[in-house]
Amino acid sequence: MGNSFGYFSNDKDDEAVLQQIHRVLRPGGVVVLDITDGAYQRENFSPRGWEWIDDEMMVCRERWLSEDKKRLVCREVVIMTGQGVIRDQFYQERLYDGMDMQRLLEDVGLKRLEQQNDGQGNSNAAEQQQANDLEIKTGKELSQRGEDLGMMEQRKFVVAVKPTL
Repeated sequence: MGNSFGYFSNDKDDEAVLQQIHRVLRPGGVVVLDITDGAYQRENFSPRGWEWIDDEMMVCRERWLSEDKKRLVCREVVIMTGQGVIRDQFYQERLYDGMDMQRLLEDVGLKRLEQQNDGQGNSNAAEQQQANDLEIKTGKELSQRGEDLGMMEQRKFVVAVKPTL
């Protein structure tokens, strides 16, 4: 499920979600987070996008970075022909980069599979293969009609495991 992490207004709530994931996972259990690629969005977000969803519905989005550049804020206006504005909403998502996610996962006791190694550059082969087996495509690659993908344009799959005892 895309764009389901990073929406809380309090950053500690993201940590609380990961704490609960850690709590319910069995040792060796794996979690996959599908998040916005924060580093990409900081550099490449489109401040405006217009998109026809179908013959009767159009969406206008305006985006800007928060002052601290840790969140992408979006105003989304949905317009139906013959009805006018049917939705006008604001939302924001925290933009995690690799180090931010690494720290957050470690703080709750999870280990990022892509980052596990013995300190000599040798990673656990089975866990590394699990991480590499994910086929990752960007929204741009999947787009069929050149739509305004916004925060879905560049995704990052973060794979983490609850360590075994």
